[in-house]
Amino acid sequence: MKFRNYYLGLTPEEREDYAARCGTTTNYMSQLTNRTPFKIPLAELMHALANESQGALTLGDVLAHFYATPPRRNSALNRNSSAGRKERTGNNSQALETTV
Repeated sequence: MKFRNYYLGLTPEEREDYAARCGTTTNYMSQLTNRTPFKIPLAELMHALANESQGALTLGDVLAHFYATPPRRNSALNRNSSAGRKERTGNNSQALETTV
């Protein structure tokens, strides 16, 4: 099961209880359940998210939520992978056009 689906399927009272059992708050949990989370919790909390789900989630399910998201459109990786990027060489301050 997906972590996000599990959490959003809980009632507000169940969310409060789950967050408390995990040692965090519902406010922080809502930040963690974004489609592309901006925060990655510590390993201790990730284990708690799996363990306190009462068997609904595995640690793999939790890890997949935080580490299996596509890179953001404006990430450095995407900017540097374009075919006609400019590179600087040595002490020369001129940018050279290169193709990959």
